[in-house]
Amino acid sequence: MPDEPSATLTHDLTSLDRAEIGLTPEQRALRRAVREFARAEIAPKVDELERLGQYPRELVREVGRLGYLGCLIPTEYGGAGLDYTSYGIVCEELAWADWVCASTVSIQNSLVASSLVRWGMEEQKRRYLPLLASGAWLSSACLTEPQGGSDLAAIETTAVRDGDGYVLSGEKVFISHANHASLYFVLATVDRALKHRGVCAFLVERGTPGFSTRPLAMHTLKRGDTAEVRLDEVRVPASALLGGEGNGFRVVG
Repeated sequence: MPDEPSATLTHDLTSLDRAEIGLTPEQRALRRAVREFARAEIAPKVDELERLGQYPRELVREVGRLGYLGCLIPTEYGGAGLDYTSYGIVCEELAWADWVCASTVSIQNSLVASSLVRWGMEEQKRRYLPLLASGAWLSSACLTEPQGGSDLAAIETTAVRDGDGYVLSGEKVFISHANHASLYFVLATVDRALKHRGVCAFLVERGTPGFSTRPLAMHTLKRGDTAEVRLDEVRVPASALLGGEGNGFRVVG
């Protein structure tokens, strides 16, 4: 019969921070750094931000300055080039202090930057990834719609080929960070009858004529910058297409 563990060993195991088990020294150091920042700089400001219903733009800028908005962006484009475990650590520690700051990191990396890294042309990567990595630009993912909700196969926003570009028309709702973003990841369809096979992903910059955002009245989660997005015959070049025509489902997958 194997020996029973000693009381000292049992105490040592139960006193360990279980979140540290299996992490590399670098990941442990990252956790400590993000935790210290979140608890010292973010957490003390959250109650006041909640009271005011105010978006934490200055805190988000600091998150970007520390490199956390570029967790999954390769170093060659100015990002941190972290592995997914390290990225999860950053999101977890920021979310402990403030869900809004964590959400900016999640959308910037998981939805927009990762799609660019996997599917973007080199010109697109060099144009956008450094801006996202530094936090100079925030991004927003425009997927959900008034009628189909999050059923991406039922998207009604259209993309009509016109010469050397596309014209986008439609509406999006419940879009996070839209009023503060500079780059929008927009799904639209070239043919509704094609369902998911007609869906395309586009990169649209703030200031493009016909593109507008407005705050969505919310009873809860008021400071998350949830918005309505309107595309009124927004003309974009063919170079705004990400991943090729009809590949929008693969891009977001």
